[in-house]
Amino acid sequence: MVVLVWGANFMVIRWGLFASLLLVLLASVFMTLSNVIIKIVKPQDVVSFTVWSSLFIPLPVLALAIVTANLTEVDFSLFIQFPSFKSWMVVFFESFIITIIGYSIMARLITKHGLAVVTPYTLLIPIFGLFFGWLVYNETLSRIEIIGSVFIMVGLALLTIRFSRKI
Repeated sequence: MVVLVWGANFMVIRWGLFASLLLVLLASVFMTLSNVIIKIVKPQDVVSFTVWSSLFIPLPVLALAIVTANLTEVDFSLFIQFPSFKSWMVVFFESFIITIIGYSIMARLITKHGLAVVTPYTLLIPIFGLFFGWLVYNETLSRIEIIGSVFIMVGLALLTIRFSRKI
């Protein structure tokens, strides 16, 4: 797979764009595999299952960061600074709220209701990311982000109504 971009009257290969697209596709594949593993294993204690499965994430991400980073241009004095309160809150939110609570709820729902019912709601993940970026960091949302979020929420609402009528 190669990503081509039209520029200056000829096709240009953008490897950075290709790598980004590849990472997004791999993330969706691995999330799907993770959901299938949860469905097959049906863990009794979903919190401990989530915590133990989270131990597999840091090493590949660290390896990827080391491979892709240009370490000669890194100012290591930036790593020595004491994090702000907002930074600590982001770490707490990511590690506790999202990872432990969010994925545990997701695993419990998958074991109870099945993948077909639960998986479409993962489309809310980027919407919540946009919302909290706007709320916490005062980021500006583009018109296309807002329109896309509305389309996703309307689609999920229609899906929820359809599933509730079947039950």
